[in-house]
Amino acid sequence: MHIILLHFFIGHLIGDFIFQTSFVVKWKYSSVWGVLFHVCLVLIATTLVFIPYLPNEMVVYALLLNAFIHFFIDVIKVWYDNTYKPANPLPTYWMDQGAHYITFILVSLAFLPGVMAGHEAAWWYEWYTSPMLLWYIVGFLFFSYKMDILFLMHRMKDGDFSPYKRGYFQMMKRVFLFAVTFLCGVLIWYFI
Repeated sequence: MHIILLHFFIGHLIGDFIFQTSFVVKWKYSSVWGVLFHVCLVLIATTLVFIPYLPNEMVVYALLLNAFIHFFIDVIKVWYDNTYKPANPLPTYWMDQGAHYITFILVSLAFLPGVMAGHEAAWWYEWYTSPMLLWYIVGFLFFSYKMDILFLMHRMKDGDFSPYKRGYFQMMKRVFLFAVTFLCGVLIWYFI
């Protein structure tokens, strides 16, 4: 089950952070069509992560339900932010992200037990279900894109509303530090 959750988390990080450009954020905050477009991007990202399991109709239902709930979570967040214009965006950001995480935990528990059964002999199964590889991907996405958004939220909390530009050089430094730390952890794990 934890492998399925990691797949959901990876799809979410790709769709909610990499695919959500400044243009999408502005559109999302000005129109429900922007929210719908964003949710379609999240659905595409998550679907790409779950491609090996798509012949299973329960996976399709789980992905669609996750996207449906994602839409309403984001509509509520956008409405709240537009209505109350909070000075500190961090609490609504964390509530939004927490609601997404709880959603794919519940969707996984409801729809996806046993979805990986029967694939053990497939050529892709070992790397696709490798917890170490999946955690590395999660860390890579977290320390690059998600941290960039967290830094933006902290700047906004401090009153800096300058336009957001992705700091790719800063992302690369964080990813490098994460990779070194991860590699040291793996080496310690294997040699101790």
